[in-house]
Amino acid sequence: AEGELALEYSVREARWYPAYDVREDGDGKKVGFTYYGTVTQATGEDWKDVDLTLSTAKPTESAQVPTLRAVQLSGYKREKRPVRIVSYGKEAKKERAAGGEGIADGSSGRAEIDDHGLAVTFTIKGKESLPADRRPHKVEVTTVALDAVLGYEAIPKISTWVYLKATAKNSTPFPILAGEVDVDEVPLATGASV
Repeated sequence: AEGELALEYSVREARWYPAYDVREDGDGKKVGFTYYGTVTQATGEDWKDVDLTLSTAKPTESAQVPTLRAVQLSGYKREKRPVRIVSYGKEAKKERAAGGEGIADGSSGRAEIDDHGLAVTFTIKGKESLPADRRPHKVEVTTVALDAVLGYEAIPKISTWVYLKATAKNSTPFPILAGEVDVDEVPLATGASV
């Protein structure tokens, strides 16, 4: 008899990390923010036209609850300090319940996001081809235009450079993970001098 067999398995030597391109859009009110997954793989086989999902999960870490050990306290009195508990999950749930996706105008995403569990998962739309060459390959997750407050900043006593500083709020459902940011140099406005 003939049949089809589907296998799922984990392989080593495949990893990704987030990276970003940030560009001032020219009107001084928005920044273009492109989110990438930089994928490196050395599994021994090239990935050709595959469905790609990027996840922050770490399957190699133990899923067992750690065992608490006995702790002996010394005789001196400790001060009570207030503890602030923050729950990002509840805020995200409130936003979803209110029907607000929060994606800024001008966004064009290639990924669907799932952040309901312990890890964030980005499912990339379309097919990807990634060679097993141990080199980083950028895969676009999303591109958005974020409202920003822009201003120039300089400290002439320390540096001859003038810096363009942008402050923006992430109004998208995509969490900004720690990663490298590539920023374009921006020429000074006409008539500005250092």
